[in-house]
Amino acid sequence: MFTFISNPDNKSPDVKVDRGSDDEKLFGNSVSDNVQWSFIAFAIVAAVVGVIGVLLMHERELPDLKDLPKEFRSNMTLKQCLKTNEFWTMILAFFFTYFVWGYMANDYKVFGLTEIDNDHLLSYAGSTGSAIGIVARIF
Repeated sequence: MFTFISNPDNKSPDVKVDRGSDDEKLFGNSVSDNVQWSFIAFAIVAAVVGVIGVLLMHERELPDLKDLPKEFRSNMTLKQCLKTNEFWTMILAFFFTYFVWGYMANDYKVFGLTEIDNDHLLSYAGSTGSAIGIVARIF
């Protein structure tokens, strides 16, 4: 998603910066100007998925709570839960965790673009690697 928003034309990095013994390749303004939109799109998709998850939650009958200590007994409704500070702290923690993960998952491109000038190829390779990682966790 990041690549196809920030670099839809598959432009290769065209700006070279001298960093001592290594030359660093950077994208020009046409790609750099779109990066902020990829982060906004990622945040919107994460928010929509989160809202769908909350909407799919439903109240269910809990087993007999008499055996639990009093501090663990709760019959909060979803509305009551949304009004607690603990809920919003947890939501913010999840958001920032996934936001950082989304940012860090694209670091492979920084290293890959030093040798490969095909941004879409690197995106396909990263996506394929993620899909294989998901399948591998099942087994």
